[in-house]
Amino acid sequence: MEMLVPILLADVLNPVLLAFLIYSAGSRHGVASSCVGLLGHTAAYFCAGLVLLWGFESLAAMLEKPSAVDYLVSTLLGVALLWVAYLATKPAPAKAPGSAELPPPGLLRTFATGAVVNFIGLPFALPYFAAVDQILKADLDLLGSLTWLVAYNLAYAAPFLLVPILTAAMGERSREILQRVNARVERGSAVLMPLLLVGVAVVLVLDGASYFLRGQGLF
Repeated sequence: MEMLVPILLADVLNPVLLAFLIYSAGSRHGVASSCVGLLGHTAAYFCAGLVLLWGFESLAAMLEKPSAVDYLVSTLLGVALLWVAYLATKPAPAKAPGSAELPPPGLLRTFATGAVVNFIGLPFALPYFAAVDQILKADLDLLGSLTWLVAYNLAYAAPFLLVPILTAAMGERSREILQRVNARVERGSAVLMPLLLVGVAVVLVLDGASYFLRGQGLF
């Protein structure tokens, strides 16, 4: 489980959710909108984690080699993360000049949009796959696995509470601050995310290689 912290750091650096929450905070009910958007995203992320847990376990049971399957999945995820790290080094497309933002939708649609933001940022969700694989490799019981999955999702959501907290504390003045924070996160993630992804990917690949070559993983 030692790998969960660097995986979480790489996961949180995804700028897609932060940009969406800042956008939602611009509505008349900014605090409620940003909270509901974060709730929708977290609920969808947790449900996706449950599906991943079930899918990985089913694959292991089908092949009747759970340890080998876990390490094989780790190795493949490591290779995939290297590819995502390469993609993350490419500059994002510039916004069309003069494009105006639409007003944020109602709370129900904000919740739904928060959920589908997972799919918008799908390439950045690969660290989550790696996190679920680490939970499975710990060979916990059902309650233990669910506890770690809940803890991971809460830890992932916690930094984004900055948006509704600042909106509640400062009102309209928070928009300029949040926009600056978003710009810095985007610049920081462009540098830090590839480095973190490469670091996690190398460890996962070496962990898998160690298992298949020596019969024992690094962790």
